[in-house]
Order: sequence, then C-alpha cells, then structure tokens
Amino acid sequence: MKVALLMSVGLVVVAGLAVHQFKANGKLVAQNALITQGFDVYASNVQRDAIEQNEQLSQLLFDNQAARDDERAANEVFDGHDLAEIIANKPGVFERLADAATQRLFNEINHASRGGAATASDGGTPAP
Repeated sequence: MKVALLMSVGLVVVAGLAVHQFKANGKLVAQNALITQGFDVYASNVQRDAIEQNEQLSQLLFDNQAARDDERAANEVFDGHDLAEIIANKPGVFERLADAATQRLFNEINHASRGGAATASDGGTPAP
C-alpha cells in the first residue's frame, strides 16, 4: 500500500513537473515568436529605408548625368560642333541651348553697354 501511495505521489509530482516544463516551453516559444517578429519588422524597415535611399540616389545620379550631358552639348555647340546633330540626339536640349545662348548674348550686350567686353564671370568669353 505504501508503495502504491508513493508511486501515486511520484506520478503527481512528475505530472506537475511536466506541466510546469510545458508552460515554460510555451513561454519561451511565445518570447521567441515576439523576438522574431520584432527582428522581421526591424529588417523590413531597414530594407524599406534602403530601397528609398537607393531610389533617391538613382534619381540624383540620373539628374546629374542629364545635367552633364546638357553641359557637354552646350559646350559642343559653342565650340562649333554640328548643332543639328546634337539637337537630334538630345530631345529637349534645343530649348536649354537657346536659353543658354540668349543669356550669354544678353550678358555680352549688357557688359558692352557699360563700356567693356564681357568676362567669364558675366557668362561671356574674356577679351584677349
């Protein structure tokens, strides 16, 4: 009888320990899930920020390249290259070139009307 009683008490203790261990494992699983979810949210935020920065950088590089192309085209026009070829290869350049040429002409006229030749700071070529 004592043996049966001891075995019953032992089974209850073992069952209690098993339940306690099961609850502890459940808490660990829940904590791991929260930690994993937190890392996933952080990683997605970092990834989203990186994508946005990459898009901004790509746009800046594109704008910079377009500005350099326009400047190169303007320099080619003023250096005597074929204007028709440049305009044909660069849509929209004609308007920008016309504006640049007009501004340069106005700078030359304005400086000449004040009694001197236009300088590089005026947008014109310096006098020899």
